[in-house]
Amino acid sequence: MVYPILSRYMDPSHWVELIQEYEITIWNSVPAFMQILTGYFTGKNEKLPLRIVLLSGDWIPVGMPGDIQKCASGDARVISLGGATEASIWSIYHECVDNEIREVSIPYGKPLSNQGFSIYDAKGRPCPVYVTGELCIWGTGLAEGYYNDHKLTAAKFVTGRENGRMYKTGDIGCYLPNGEIEFKGRNDNQIKLRGHRIELGEIQSTLEQHKSVSQAMVVLNEVKTDIYAFVKTVQGNVKNSDLKQYLEAYLPKYMIPADIISVEEFPLTANGKIDRDKIKKLIIKQENAEGKELREENPDELQNKLIELWNSVVPQSAAGVFDNFYDLGADSLILAQMATKVREQISKDIAFDALLREMIYNPTIQKLSEFIRNNTETAVEEKKMEDTNSELVFVREYGGDLEKGLSIIFHGALGSFNRFDYLADSLIASKGEKVIGIGIKDTNKYCSIPSTNLIWMLSDIYSQIICSYQAKAVSLIGYCFGGVIALETANRLNENSITVKSLSILDSLLLPPSFKVEDELLMEMMFLDNIPVSYADIEMPNPALYEQIIVQESMKKGVINKGFLTSISGTTQREQLGDFFRELATMQKEERFGLYAVQCKKNTNVEMPMELIKSLYQVCVATFEAMHYEICPYLGTINYFFAPEGEVGFKKMVLETWEGLALGAFNVIETPGNHYTCVEQKENAEYLAGLLCDLKE
Repeated sequence: MVYPILSRYMDPSHWVELIQEYEITIWNSVPAFMQILTGYFTGKNEKLPLRIVLLSGDWIPVGMPGDIQKCASGDARVISLGGATEASIWSIYHECVDNEIREVSIPYGKPLSNQGFSIYDAKGRPCPVYVTGELCIWGTGLAEGYYNDHKLTAAKFVTGRENGRMYKTGDIGCYLPNGEIEFKGRNDNQIKLRGHRIELGEIQSTLEQHKSVSQAMVVLNEVKTDIYAFVKTVQGNVKNSDLKQYLEAYLPKYMIPADIISVEEFPLTANGKIDRDKIKKLIIKQENAEGKELREENPDELQNKLIELWNSVVPQSAAGVFDNFYDLGADSLILAQMATKVREQISKDIAFDALLREMIYNPTIQKLSEFIRNNTETAVEEKKMEDTNSELVFVREYGGDLEKGLSIIFHGALGSFNRFDYLADSLIASKGEKVIGIGIKDTNKYCSIPSTNLIWMLSDIYSQIICSYQAKAVSLIGYCFGGVIALETANRLNENSITVKSLSILDSLLLPPSFKVEDELLMEMMFLDNIPVSYADIEMPNPALYEQIIVQESMKKGVINKGFLTSISGTTQREQLGDFFRELATMQKEERFGLYAVQCKKNTNVEMPMELIKSLYQVCVATFEAMHYEICPYLGTINYFFAPEGEVGFKKMVLETWEGLALGAFNVIETPGNHYTCVEQKENAEYLAGLLCDLKE
């Protein structure tokens, strides 16, 4: 075994000297070292006598096997190895071959002899093909545990139902159809940014598929407000705008990095892995430099007007087109003042809460100007109706071919579309049909409609929108509250001689008229499920007990009276829960909403003004009251997609109500995740899209 001398351990010319001197034919290193070696050989005529290349310890760029063949004298075998120290270092392998397609990443592979891999979801159930879960290793190579750390040993070394004792790696991946495993990163490499769950590795692998990019690294900046990508190019520089345009063709808007920075070499740690800490320091340097450079760009007329308005709200802030509002001293009050001025002086047609929401999630003059243009001119993502109700709703056109068909996704409880991008993209990729989403544009108008008329009015408007596309047959997909609207809209479309190919209801509630909630504190707890605030965030003791109590009470199908939560008592655990609600009830409503706003900011690093939270809460209340609608049965098949994670008792009660509305067949189909992750998480949304595409028309 040959090692480079310490003083030249990062020098590729020294490595070549050692290979030639000792006639080395087997190479074993992390991918970053091999990338240095192949880069050193670019443009050289000499070849290396390598016959086996073993790579492990980090992501392998998809183009690396080809680069290795270019500098090897023969056909070198390139083998990816993976595993964990807790399971004999290497437990899985994949041999790269010339004709394999590596669109996203090099497969993790199959287990080595006497070792095994299994993939389990959060509930400990085996995952089917393409469904992401945690990788667990079992077999003879397993360690006994962690020395003198019984707690960690018990948490990481568990007993499985099928394969006995196994190690939970913390890595995530999925099975491929050929039985191999695809590695998708770490559990802790997934971030949540502006309400979206994002796998940074997906952005990285997409960048590395670009012909001019040899290696990429994607990280979140220190304040957790923006994604940055660093790339090493094959030759010369690639324009930032070109790479962003390339990414936009494959990824949703919220996954596009704020900036893409070219580097000559990536900084490495002592063991050859990319040094993420140094990468993040480069971001800070870049952000500081941008403050000077971006002011040189020339704002257009609208942007100048917005800068003028901003400076009137925040004097002497010297705002630039790309300056972050929060860096200029913005808070919820300032953003609300800015939204008011924009409506007064630029566009009265845009709803206040829509403007406020845009500035919270995209806090720059540039993004605000784009939003205003897209909402005042003919935009790709909005199709205005001709009647007076057009201001209530909007249509988002995701893409696809109308000639192949039309699929419609109906919004959830808050009327927004921030969770359907993965589902829409997967449907387009699978079926090719045009996919649109219908959502609420003016929440004030939405809340002003009497609850007894809301579903009737929305269904009437939505059916008119769908008819305007002149599609002969459509597929309707209703999530949560959207399921109720989808069913009623289906009835309207049948009356207009439009064929509904499939009616799909995604984990939707349909409340019996007798079931009502008069406890405002309970309504607030239900609302928290729709914003980035968990029960743990507000320090609720024993959330599982709370959910159990609510489900039991809900299944009575009666009225949950005011003061229900504050009256919880009995066992020690119930008393603790009741004390929590009794203390919460002593706070003024304004104070409680202030608490929710603080938690939103902690969880997202984005200010969510109390005014916006209040607005969303009113939408939630209006939606809940409208769910008691006496809906007509559907003359056809209803496909109900059931997300099994979480409390299912109440869901099963709801199933009985839905089944009674299907005059045709009623199909219950299980889809991975809970009420939210079934559509928000990419792998779950892709799996759900596959189920939707498999429905019989």
